[in-house]
Amino acid sequence: MWGFLPVYFKTVAAVDSTEVLAHRVIWALPFGALTNMLVGVWLFHDQLRRFQLLAVVLAVIGVIVLTVSGGVVPWVALSLALTFTVYALAARRLTLTTIGFMQFLAPTLQFGTGIYYGETLTTAHLICFGFIWTAVAFFIFDAVKKTNVGARLAREATQQPQAARR
Repeated sequence: MWGFLPVYFKTVAAVDSTEVLAHRVIWALPFGALTNMLVGVWLFHDQLRRFQLLAVVLAVIGVIVLTVSGGVVPWVALSLALTFTVYALAARRLTLTTIGFMQFLAPTLQFGTGIYYGETLTTAHLICFGFIWTAVAFFIFDAVKKTNVGARLAREATQQPQAARR
């Protein structure tokens, strides 16, 4: 839902741009995703496999590039990210690392919507999203690989008792 927020911005074009910009910065920055992942690893000892760790590093690099290109520390976005992480802690079912990567969906949808409406595409945005999309690809690859291995082990476990009975 949040990923299509730029469509809403188009419909409220008459609203003061400072107010719209404030909301956009708060919702578009992916700090919430990273804080969820980092808290999951540090606080709950979520175990990152090799490709997941690579994915987190790539996402951090992308966010750093975007932050440095902005020239200021986005304190409001950081404080909101911590608030969202506290919420995620309360509703924890998946690992925080997984929840964190799922939160990259909204900025990605916003990015695509912005391109559709002709917003300026900066080099910093290209670098940031390039790292984030590569990170998400590694994360998905790792999840599929783990699922396939788990399914294979489950099949083998059910086949071994049958073979022993013959």
